[in-house]
Amino acid sequence: MKVKWTFKRSMTALAVASCLCTLPQAYANNAFGSVYGKAESGVVITIKNDNTGLSRQVTVGADGRFNIKNLPVGRYSVVDSMGNSAQVAVNVGTGSNITLLQEGPERITVVGARVASIDTTSVESTSVFSADDFQLLPVGRDLTSVALLAPGTVKGDSGFGNLASFGGSSVAENGYYLNGFDITDNRKLLSFANIPFDAIASQQVKTGGYGAEYGRSLGGVVNQVTKSGTNEWQFSASIHTNLDALRAEPKDVKTRNEDTLADPYGDHYLKYRKANTYDATSYVLTAGGPLIEDKLFVFATYEGFHNEDNYFYNDESLNVKRTSPQGLVKLDWYLTDDHIFEFTGVYNKKIEDRIIYDNPHSIEDPDYRLTYTGQHGEVRREFERESGGHIAIAKYTGAITDDFSLSVMLGDLKSVNDKDSPEVPDGVDTSCNRIWDSRDNARGLVQRGCWTQGTVSILDPDTPEEYSTRTAIRIDGEYQLGDHAIRFGFDEERLSSVDRGWVYVGDDRKYYRYFKVGAPNHSYTKVNGVELEPGQEYVRIWDGAKLSAEYKSTNSAVYIEDSWQFNDDLMLYAGLRWESFKNENADGAAFVDAKNELAPRLGFSWDVDGNSEKKLFASLGRYFIPVPGNTNERLSGVSYRDVSYHYFDGQDPRTWVPNITGDIGQANVENKQSPNPGSIVAQDLRPMFQDEFILGYQQQIDDDWTVGIKGIYRKIQNGMDDFCSPGDIYQWALDQGYTDMDWHDIPTCIVLNPGEDLDFQVDTNNDDTLEDVVVPNSYLGLPEYDRDYKALELSFNRGFIDGWNLGGSYVWSKSQGNVEGYVNSGLGQDDPGITQDFDHRLFQENTYGYTPNDRRHAFKVYGSYEVTPEVIMSVSFNATSGQAKNCLGYVPYEQFEGYPSNTPEDITYDRLARYSASSFYCRNENGERELTSKGQYGRTPWTFNTDLSVRYTPKWADDKLALRARLLNVFNSQQTVGLESQGDFARDSTQINPDFHVPLDFQTPRRLYLSLTYNF
Repeated sequence: MKVKWTFKRSMTALAVASCLCTLPQAYANNAFGSVYGKAESGVVITIKNDNTGLSRQVTVGADGRFNIKNLPVGRYSVVDSMGNSAQVAVNVGTGSNITLLQEGPERITVVGARVASIDTTSVESTSVFSADDFQLLPVGRDLTSVALLAPGTVKGDSGFGNLASFGGSSVAENGYYLNGFDITDNRKLLSFANIPFDAIASQQVKTGGYGAEYGRSLGGVVNQVTKSGTNEWQFSASIHTNLDALRAEPKDVKTRNEDTLADPYGDHYLKYRKANTYDATSYVLTAGGPLIEDKLFVFATYEGFHNEDNYFYNDESLNVKRTSPQGLVKLDWYLTDDHIFEFTGVYNKKIEDRIIYDNPHSIEDPDYRLTYTGQHGEVRREFERESGGHIAIAKYTGAITDDFSLSVMLGDLKSVNDKDSPEVPDGVDTSCNRIWDSRDNARGLVQRGCWTQGTVSILDPDTPEEYSTRTAIRIDGEYQLGDHAIRFGFDEERLSSVDRGWVYVGDDRKYYRYFKVGAPNHSYTKVNGVELEPGQEYVRIWDGAKLSAEYKSTNSAVYIEDSWQFNDDLMLYAGLRWESFKNENADGAAFVDAKNELAPRLGFSWDVDGNSEKKLFASLGRYFIPVPGNTNERLSGVSYRDVSYHYFDGQDPRTWVPNITGDIGQANVENKQSPNPGSIVAQDLRPMFQDEFILGYQQQIDDDWTVGIKGIYRKIQNGMDDFCSPGDIYQWALDQGYTDMDWHDIPTCIVLNPGEDLDFQVDTNNDDTLEDVVVPNSYLGLPEYDRDYKALELSFNRGFIDGWNLGGSYVWSKSQGNVEGYVNSGLGQDDPGITQDFDHRLFQENTYGYTPNDRRHAFKVYGSYEVTPEVIMSVSFNATSGQAKNCLGYVPYEQFEGYPSNTPEDITYDRLARYSASSFYCRNENGERELTSKGQYGRTPWTFNTDLSVRYTPKWADDKLALRARLLNVFNSQQTVGLESQGDFARDSTQINPDFHVPLDFQTPRRLYLSLTYNF
């Protein structure tokens, strides 16, 4: 008897049901999907794409199983040689299960939820969202907003932009892909290439357990797949707008500092927002169709912008406009059904017109500019800011034989790093030196000469722009050997960052500052080791620059994995990935060269009842993350500041450049060569890696619901950061008898694995000869890098049945450690791998506790309801508990003050005195420094956010017109999400900061987005 599958809903419902879910990911091409299932042994299964005509055939094996892989995303019809048929939606990186078997004498009827069945071919944890979801759900039109729907993701600190934290990791530990090509920013790992949102067909969000084909991430992986053309020409035009007039008013924050409030022209605000405006409108055109029917397809998107923002600050305001467009084109060539060629091209260069204004003058004091007026004053500077660039991806995917498939990908990306043009404002005379005078003015510094404030340096004219590039090749193969699906591959990416240098303004490229002994704020009499008489005037000269350079890195990996169908119900997975990382300085010498770091992956998937309705699964894996390009620039770049002190006799009447008559002490002249690689990085340095274990269970309840539970444990096993205390290393050198050593030869900062002995190279005898030395960690006093994440995740999903669907999750989690990771949210520090956390042991005092991304409870619910055939309403609700509240103060550096100068204690004292309030030492009510703990002051409040979307598709427009409104933060909840953590008022003050724990940042106010789309 033949079995015919029927569906009660439309294909839109089918797509929604298949995508609004959380499910493990199938082992397939990372931009394609697969279909697997059961049928009668020996029958021939034919699957055909409903829109492109792509067709594949496979013969069902003796075990009654079949698996058709490397299928482009889309809708497919499936039929076997006995006449049984089905329809199925294929999504990126996921396996869709169907069964073409007669189960008893009755004909089986299956509704749309059946396509959301549990994937038993994988051990990964993934959520997939389609373009249909983007049109329904009330989320922002961006990658992060969609990713935050997945369980285990929380919004990161706003200071780093719109980014998500995955599984307790920092926002700089994720990987972002487009059609399988890595588009993560290689300098800081804190951004990704922007893609026209209307060009995205689906977005895959991996939150853990991913296989050996993926690496270079400790958090999550987000893979976007673009739309493709079909056999039917389709066009669309749309407009999307977010007008400032429709936005609720944000919160301002006033200072509690009574001294400031007493000043009639003082800075009363810590945060001023109410006058800021944000207007954004985009115009989108798309076109897709066959250039050759069934063979060659094209899809293109053009997005134009009319955006204008206004920001108001203490002494200036800013107007930003963007009209520059972006676009994407995708070509798909089906040479045959088994051989597919793709090309993706993206132009995403962003050009902003910027105007900086001076604040208006005070009526009472015309020389004084009012603060925070909410009005633009006189134009100070007009210029363009350029960012972004292009992406090009070429890919081949082919079924070489029935058992062997191969894919090859080449990718290229270039992104300019915020280039301003013109770099020097019109009318600015760069021949005039920057000169300040602090001799006789109690108010502080007085500007001298003809230079222009705001222009203290100029960029290297021989290096026209600063940019990052990525060129990658990836080869993946799969061979079906009986019950073993063996996948293997190689990928290599070559990264380059061009860092643009600068010099001081002035004909001699120097910065001058005048002093007088005994003047206000100048109580000391010893200057540069020389005792001076009260009243003596002198000048300090900084001769500094940063040299332009190109820094290169290479990340490569080889992997192999085996998905072994041990029996009908049990799949065993084993994978190995060998990671290699190489970072070079400006001279091309490698300062990080880690080879063949082994990252094993293990797991199993047990189909409990053999019908893909109950699944027990687990995964265990190790994951590495590369050293970002910013480390190359910060650590191995050449920047210097030669400092000297001089007597003088008069100055140039126009420029105020002094006439030097003599020297005060010896000038400090810095090295102007790239640092020796062996001196700035521990010789035995290992890249940062993390181990992860996941145990989960999923079950389908009738034809409508799927529920799941999962336990997750992650732990950093080896961290990496920089140590910046030369005085401690110098103390070790003296204890070893290296009395001739010049401590200036010790690098300012050295990258190491915290908690381990330091093996590096240094000149110990001041004879220009480097020696390998090992400094015991007892001198450094650093603890091991420590961060772990524990979570229990509950999820549920109801397919789009009878006009409605519902999905969501609850996650209980705990993220603890002595470090957040590749960034420091508490300080807003975005230097991945070289944060302040391990600069000195004092910064590690009492740091173990809840990390900034620890959100103990997170509830997420989202769904849609078909009010009428023309109207669909969708809602999304998120409730998340707050983060730990801390106190940051100045380290007690006084204990290191030593005499005479250049002792280890004095070196450490001088270094620590430069840091801001950034340790857990804080002044108490008695003005005494005491050591506080993470989370000692409780937590920020819970945040609640409800978003609503209404989509109207009128029948009178033949379903071609769609009107959509998205109201985000419906109830205008503006709970605190960030506060002032600085507890000390000033470095040498015993006063507590009056603004300590004042709320600074809040939830984004309510806003309304309107969209109109016409398809034709």
